[in-house]
Amino acid sequence: MTASRQQIRLPAAAALALLLVVWATSAQAEDQQPQPQQEQTCTLQAGPTRSVVRVVDAETVLLDDGEEVRLIGALAPRSPDLKPDAGPWPPEEAAAAALRDLVAGRSVELASSGRARDRYGRLLAHLFLEENGERVWVQGRLLSTGHARAYGLPESFACARELLAHERVAREAQAGLWANAAYATRAAQEAGKLLRYRNSYQIVEGSIARVKAAKARTYLDFGPDWRTDFSAGIDARRFCTPIRSGQRRSRG
Repeated sequence: MTASRQQIRLPAAAALALLLVVWATSAQAEDQQPQPQQEQTCTLQAGPTRSVVRVVDAETVLLDDGEEVRLIGALAPRSPDLKPDAGPWPPEEAAAAALRDLVAGRSVELASSGRARDRYGRLLAHLFLEENGERVWVQGRLLSTGHARAYGLPESFACARELLAHERVAREAQAGLWANAAYATRAAQEAGKLLRYRNSYQIVEGSIARVKAAKARTYLDFGPDWRTDFSAGIDARRFCTPIRSGQRRSRG
């Protein structure tokens, strides 16, 4: 199988705008079931098949050829306590155990789109395996069971619709990490409280009061005063569809 000739397609599930700094979506659209006429597909370039020799952490695996793979699109839970002496974080341990049970010692097929490696030199890829005669998308399994949140990196937003759709299954069921208050959706109107979550990945929901387009960035203001209210910045080069005022959910 050669990555240049074979492609992997996944059915789309929900419509949204793909953004570099944040994903900003209609809260209603992100939660609704897809309609047949809206269905699209995402396409990945198929890569080699390797064996997973070790699960490094809840989002990274070591392959038999020595490469480490970061599971793009599925963000594992991390402890809010960043101190060196912080104890184990149960959601993170549960996510690592779920990944280990799924892939350790098994053959997986790599597939990719866009950015090839992260800043640590790890491969960025989607993983697929065969389980009881069924093809399993590893990221999708982790998301739908509540062991990860959907996210994207610059140049790596492939299959965002599908990632969000699998996440939605767990979020609506309050499964896995979604039962933990540390991963609750934050209210945009509580800008003061949001400051506590700086330098962490959060999902924020609120009503956009104003959309401002600058030369290289578009700003979503969730209040009348951008100086004190919550605002989200988007790389204008990654703007796929217009975003208008109204109830929206952003993440980043």
